Amino acid sequence: IHEYQLLSYLDSSEYKYGVLINFAKSKNFKNCIVHCKIYEKDELVKKTDEFNYTYHRYNYKLIKEFKSQNYLDFIGSYEITETNVINIDSD
Repeated sequence: IHEYQLLSYLDSSEYKYGVLINFAKSKNFKNCIVHCKIYEKDELVKKTDEFNYTYHRYNYKLIKEFKSQNYLDFIGSYEITETNVINIDSD
């Protein structure tokens, strides 16, 4: 249902891209699983429902999907602080 909520938000906004990220514990409770989907707003299409009501909606394309059991694969070697983001790998 989160995908529908994201696409609904995109329908009513000027944003072209939407990102849905889910962090969850794995079955062995030691690893964090990350699942990311990136959607792109496509063409605006005209639709008519069963009551002959006409409305406009966007089509969406899933442009990238990423799954990993290591959240560092997703965020990289960054440390997020209150004021900035630090790349740990840089010298």
